[in-house]
Amino acid sequence: MNSIKIEIAREQDSEVIREIYQTAFPEEESAMVAKLAVDLLAEKTVPEIL
Repeated sequence: MNSIKIEIAREQDSEVIREIYQTAFPEEESAMVAKLAVDLLAEKTVPEIL
């Protein structure tokens, strides 16, 4: 049986996250969605959301 490991994303993961979103979305949307994902990664939440 395969398992999935879920980890908390950190700000140092931002470039990898950007690349994933740019690959996953159509060219006309990818830059906007990637920027949104990276911007949300930098948001501080209280309490921290998993």
